[in-house]
Amino acid sequence: MPLIDGRTDDLAEVARAARAWHDGAALNDIRRAAPFVHLTGRFEVPDLDPARLTESEWQSMRQEAGELEYVWQETYQALIEAAQAEPTLRALYSFASYWALRFSTTTRPRLTVVGPPRAGRARSKASS
Repeated sequence: MPLIDGRTDDLAEVARAARAWHDGAALNDIRRAAPFVHLTGRFEVPDLDPARLTESEWQSMRQEAGELEYVWQETYQALIEAAQAEPTLRALYSFASYWALRFSTTTRPRLTVVGPPRAGRARSKASS
């Protein structure tokens, strides 16, 4: 999952960002070195601790929802914030799939999705 992204036509800025990353700079320092860099809201989890990865994904989803430029941005942001406020859901790894909020008991790359199936994916016993 990306920790940073951004767009620029200035390859020198890209080189500065890459050098800062290579040198182990903190994310905010990379942003200062290359102003085109956008922090995604995720934080580095070097030990891949599932609880910290889950927290990082929630943080990223909140930030992304706040930055959307759609008429439904406020509704989507309210959904993310309400779900995160619920302790049972906050303990799960959150992700979006086609703007639908989903949950998993495991982190990426091997998600174990829980909750109701997506529309069109449910199968009845008669069709099994």
